[in-house]
Amino acid sequence: MVRYASEPFKPLSPKPEVPVPKRITVSKALREAKKLKGEIGVLDARLASCVSWSGDEKPEFDFAETRALRASKVEALTALKTKIACSNAVTQVEVEGRSMTVTEAIRRMEETSGELKLIERLPLERRGTRLAHTGAYDDRSRPVMAPVQFHSALSEVERAAEVTALKARCEALNEALEDSNHQTLVDME
Repeated sequence: MVRYASEPFKPLSPKPEVPVPKRITVSKALREAKKLKGEIGVLDARLASCVSWSGDEKPEFDFAETRALRASKVEALTALKTKIACSNAVTQVEVEGRSMTVTEAIRRMEETSGELKLIERLPLERRGTRLAHTGAYDDRSRPVMAPVQFHSALSEVERAAEVTALKARCEALNEALEDSNHQTLVDME
């Protein structure tokens, strides 16, 4: 379309509103929540850059408008997270022969992951007797070494078995949650 200088400026018509589906999968809702969090992060940085300025040069973005836009994104995120949480509270999944809500499965996966990290980081001493520093020094300032019996409540083999079992449990919980998220619908109204 060609516009001549004598014609008044007419803004393009706004894009037609894309209808929001009434129901979407939890998986899609989680992606939307992640997108909203990213947008809020951008707005946070923008707010920090436009909250104050020096001289007559105002910032590129208006603080009040940016803050209002951020508030609307936070409201949308809160509403979306609430809908996901309500769905998770009533949706049942089967994990290792046991039925539980998605909320319980999420909590169990968090706790299992935490236990896995703990077990992996435990500082195991090899069992047996070896020379170790006693904490004392001789008259020449050299550490005094003595045979010490080391004990451990968990061997490397036992730890490896526990780590394998915990990883398998996390995988079973994660698989059940992913399957549920791709099948369960959330009401968006």
